[in-house]
Amino acid sequence: MSFRKMEYWQYTTCFVLMLFYIAFPGWLYCQEHKAYSLIVGLTEIDASAYARKQKVYSSEATKGANLDINRMKRIAISNGHIFTSLCDREATRNRILDAIIDIGKKVKKGDSFIFYFSGHGDFVNDINGDEVSGFDQVMVAYNDFIVDDEIYALLKRYFIQTDNIMIVDACHSSTSWKYISFHSDLKMGTGKVPEQGNILNGLSRYLPETCHLDTLKRIKEPFNLIYFGATGDKSFAAGDLNGGLLTFYLSRIIDTARYNNIWNQYSYRRLAKELCNQMETSGQNLQYQEIGIRELNYINNIPFKIY
Repeated sequence: MSFRKMEYWQYTTCFVLMLFYIAFPGWLYCQEHKAYSLIVGLTEIDASAYARKQKVYSSEATKGANLDINRMKRIAISNGHIFTSLCDREATRNRILDAIIDIGKKVKKGDSFIFYFSGHGDFVNDINGDEVSGFDQVMVAYNDFIVDDEIYALLKRYFIQTDNIMIVDACHSSTSWKYISFHSDLKMGTGKVPEQGNILNGLSRYLPETCHLDTLKRIKEPFNLIYFGATGDKSFAAGDLNGGLLTFYLSRIIDTARYNNIWNQYSYRRLAKELCNQMETSGQNLQYQEIGIRELNYINNIPFKIY
């Protein structure tokens, strides 16, 4: 290539970059931080493996999980997230946990981590004696359970300096991230620990299965997390061919707000309030929690946007 042609391409490249910067003046700054989304959905699981551990499995409630995945992919793509999706047979216990660890090794201070799960949730007998209710919450991967203790350990290890969002559209999903300070909170509140295994006097007493945003208190944990659960730890979540109720309303609220050009007025708290109202019309109670000892500066940000 001659010197004259090289000059031409250099000028052309500079001109294109200048036009791009004028059109998108915040682009260079937005790229300082990154958002990593892990999107997991299961329309089916290994029913025989589940039966050996728990009970009879029905796929009726999760038939629309593929729609949930597509809705969350659309949110990730529209906000410039780096996303990984795992569906059905791909969504094994080890692959989900490995994907979280892989993201945890990449994130830097100020980055965002969004973990989304659509499928079955359940509770099992507490595996290590640290739950006053006597139960651990689990997300049901294709071949095995993912226990809340495991999610909690990964959040503590890899996501202390990141802005984290967790959305679980599944049954029994109020504390799928684990509420480790629940034990001490319970002792401080009553002076005694309720009888082990009594879930009615345990979780439901301190995490009521209704939306109480006006009296919401920050849960103290070493990581920051904004959490959306589809229902309480002792309740079932609705789902069908149209997808999970939580994800359906989440997508509809975002689409409606964007259509009306008011999405830039939303925060996570406002999103939670509207989700509460719309889900209650269908008889289901959103579980919304704000978690962390550091200031949750991102709580007032436009949801899922990279800053």
